[in-house]
Amino acid sequence: MKYCCKNILDQELQDEHKIIKAKIEAFLNNPSEILAKYVNNQNHDIIAQIIAYHKLGDSKKSLELFTNLSNYDNLYIQELKGQILYEAGFPKESVKIFAKLIKSLPQEILIKIQFAGSVISANDSSKYQLAIDELNKALIIEKENIMAWDFLAKLYHANQNKLMSFYALAEASLLKGEHDLSIKYAQKAQDLVTDDTNHIITLKIKELMEINNLKLKEK
Repeated sequence: MKYCCKNILDQELQDEHKIIKAKIEAFLNNPSEILAKYVNNQNHDIIAQIIAYHKLGDSKKSLELFTNLSNYDNLYIQELKGQILYEAGFPKESVKIFAKLIKSLPQEILIKIQFAGSVISANDSSKYQLAIDELNKALIIEKENIMAWDFLAKLYHANQNKLMSFYALAEASLLKGEHDLSIKYAQKAQDLVTDDTNHIITLKIKELMEINNLKLKEK
C-alpha cells in the first residue's frame, strides 16, 4: 500500500514538474515553436498551447483549451486563467476567479496584485475595499512593490480617499527614484491630514518627506 501511494505521489510530482517546465518555456519562447513542440493532450501540453495561443492573440482558442485539462480545478491553473482573462480584456471574469483565489491562496502576493488590477480594470466598486485590504497585506511582506503601490493609489482614489491615494503615490514615486514628485504627493497628503487621521499614516507622510529631502541633498 505504501509503495502504491509513493508511486502515485512520484507521478504527481513529475506531472507538476512537466507543467511548470512547459509554462516557463511557453512564456519565454516563440509561440509557433511551442505549438510545434507541445502537440499532445497531456496537461503540460495543453498548458503550453494555452499560453502560446494567448501570445498569438487568439484568446478565444486559449480559453477554450482550459476545458481539456484534467486538473482544471487546480488553483494555479485557475490563476493562469484569471491572468489570461485579464490580459485578454475580460476583467469582470478575472475578478471572479481572483476573488476565490485570494481566499484559497492567502499568502500569494502576486494573486493579491492580480486581483487588484482586475478590480481596477473592471471598475468593480463593490470590490474596491477588499482589493485595498489585500494590497495592504501584500505590502506588509513586499513593501517595495511598486505595482502594488500604484494600484493602491488608484483604488484609494476610486474609493474617494484622496489622502491615502496621495500617500500611496508618494511611496510609489520614492521607489521609482522620483523624489521631487514624491515630495509633491506627500505634501498633498499632508495638507489633507486632520485630527482624525491615523497617527501612523501621519508619521509615514512626514518620514517620506524627510527621506526624499535627504536623497535630493545627496545628489
